[in-house]
Amino acid sequence: MRARLTLQLVLPTLLSILAASGVRHAIGADSIYDIVHQRPDLPTGGAFAQHPDEKNVHYYYTNRLLMWPDKSNVQKHSGLYRSTDSGTTWKLVCYILEFRKLFIHPETNVLYAIIGYDWLKNDEEGYLVQCSATKIVMSEDGKHWKDVTGGNGYVADLVDIFQDPDHPRRVCLAASVMRSYVLQATDDTYSKWTWYKQWDWEKRPKKN
Repeated sequence: MRARLTLQLVLPTLLSILAASGVRHAIGADSIYDIVHQRPDLPTGGAFAQHPDEKNVHYYYTNRLLMWPDKSNVQKHSGLYRSTDSGTTWKLVCYILEFRKLFIHPETNVLYAIIGYDWLKNDEEGYLVQCSATKIVMSEDGKHWKDVTGGNGYVADLVDIFQDPDHPRRVCLAASVMRSYVLQATDDTYSKWTWYKQWDWEKRPKKN
């Protein structure tokens, strides 16, 4: 009986603490994706992007590395946020990816993003070391993403996304790997990328 009474007294307080700590989805309350944020509540360090066709739709993205220096970001989530009222209120759309760059294709409205990618491997002495690179991913709704990096699944440093001038419904990528490169997809599904050194890209024959 005493144990039951103690639980009845402690449980409401514990639930309140968890809810205040942002663990609402873990205790059966609202999903983290249902929480409405005001613009001042967004984590700092990120960048905004506006939808090319739907003027009321805005996106905001950040990652943990950008958030880390600001103590006000404690208990805030990195990821991709979306507003449908011109930036007044926001909802978290995706928090499982470390967003570094977002591009909304002006013709297809497909979202493309450069994300951080970390993994562990053994060094020459057999000890685990952390490795970091980038990936290119795409999405139609901002929540479900497909990895289209191809090859070994990552690139040392992708830095930008832009519309493909030769195939306007696709995108190209800018990469920095000792020198500057442009990556152009070989098909609409991004099954493979052709790498051009920056000066070769600028000199390539332009398609009409």
